Amino acid sequence: MKMIKILPLLILLGFTSCSAPMKVHNKKPHSGTIHSTLCEPIGLDSQQLDLCVENRDGNQDFFQASFYFLKTATNTQPLAFSGLSTFRMLVSPKRKFIVIEENAGEGHGIFSIVNLDDIRAQKAAPSVCWGWDDLVGYDDLEWRGEQLYFSANQNLVDDNTSLADGETIYHYLLNPAVDCRLELLRTIRR
Repeated sequence: MKMIKILPLLILLGFTSCSAPMKVHNKKPHSGTIHSTLCEPIGLDSQQLDLCVENRDGNQDFFQASFYFLKTATNTQPLAFSGLSTFRMLVSPKRKFIVIEENAGEGHGIFSIVNLDDIRAQKAAPSVCWGWDDLVGYDDLEWRGEQLYFSANQNLVDDNTSLADGETIYHYLLNPAVDCRLELLRTIRR
């Protein structure tokens, strides 16, 4: 897997291609004001199962914190991890992966692709395919099948490319099922 320019930032934030975008916590009840709740269906076949996140007042480290739980028609089960304030979640069409976009601080987001089999199994540290900080200017997150398409204002596959000039848009395909392979599809000059 090719290291990218944002790796130092990801390491600083605690995100790598091998770690979860969330922090493992104990299962004490959560307190604080709930600012928003997001839920996405992740059940297979006719299973009613949602992955939900509550964005609450944070602690001394974060303005807001996110607490994840699984929800069925009759039960709510807290999960053993939390994260930063969550902006959105996008489930892949076959419900194999989910993109979780969180607040990375200073007004910008980070997205990671999480394996939903691990979430459904309630693993304490679900496997994460990748983490991208929007300091690289990502946009247009879209699942096409089980592959994620997005654009950025930096070349993320060539370590020798200078920082963004603001005039070039790079379009990418990320395949979480094939070792998180990232492909540059095309570039467009503005």
